[in-house]
Amino acid sequence: MPTTTERTTTDVPPRVQLSRRAGWHMPPNTIKVDRTTKFGNPFDHRGPGRNRAIAIAEYEAWLNGEGPDEMPAGHHTVSRSWVLDHLDELAGHRLACWCPLDGPCHADVLAARANALAHRR
Repeated sequence: MPTTTERTTTDVPPRVQLSRRAGWHMPPNTIKVDRTTKFGNPFDHRGPGRNRAIAIAEYEAWLNGEGPDEMPAGHHTVSRSWVLDHLDELAGHRLACWCPLDGPCHADVLAARANALAHRR
């Protein structure tokens, strides 16, 4: 069974990379989960000694209960309890973030958890 940070084509719809290209539109059945949303990752990947893998591991640990419930993310605050209470809204949808598609993203964590939750029901 894949870990929550691994994606499989049978379990999780493909992730979408957001774009500012002229004419680009988010595909149907897609939910934006970047840092401007309540699903955003409060752990930044930029800075000395930082990378996406570290930020995603911190995000997953936070969802598992480490650290405070509320964390600053960009210009707002995200709440672990809110994210966990709303995971079902993401199940079966493609999730969109700015992360490159050939690398890890917190959207993978959200998608795996949301779809696992949907399969248990």
